[in-house]
Amino acid sequence: MRGDPWYAAASVMLGETAPAPAVDRDRLPASGGGVLTPATALGDVLVDRLRTAGAEITADPVLRQ
Repeated sequence: MRGDPWYAAASVMLGETAPAPAVDRDRLPASGGGVLTPATALGDVLVDRLRTAGAEITADPVLRQ
């Protein structure tokens, strides 16, 4: 791939995030409304869409000290 990989990744994320509320409405997590981040508003729907598009999504546990 030529160019900046973050530029390409941003376009994939936008392209998968924008249609999710219309296409996957029945799978969205319940929210109380307000201003939400894409991860909060779309939850696993967004993760599934990004993985299908080729993104690798990982998370490390947060440990309390």
